[in-house]
Amino acid sequence: MKEIGSTVQGQELVFIPEQLKRITHVQHVYKCQACSQKSLSDKVIKAPIPKVPLAHSLGSGSIIAHTIHHKFNLKVPNYRQEEDWHKLGLPISRKEIAN
Repeated sequence: MKEIGSTVQGQELVFIPEQLKRITHVQHVYKCQACSQKSLSDKVIKAPIPKVPLAHSLGSGSIIAHTIHHKFNLKVPNYRQEEDWHKLGLPISRKEIAN
């Protein structure tokens, strides 16, 4: 099969202690040339992409788990979590952390 295109399907942030990494997920699209030569229609297949915990969010499972751990287990107030995320370069508000 020959790849005929790809589409960026999403991005997520992954929490690694004291650093953030942006991971870009690319969905590759393939076309079967043998199928195209035998018939008039093209056989197009898209590669699967990873599922995300929250649709339309940059937050990965590690970001969400870290926030929940600090909020409920360590009892870290939202304003301190907000400061910690800002130091790491993630502009998130207290309101977003609270929700």
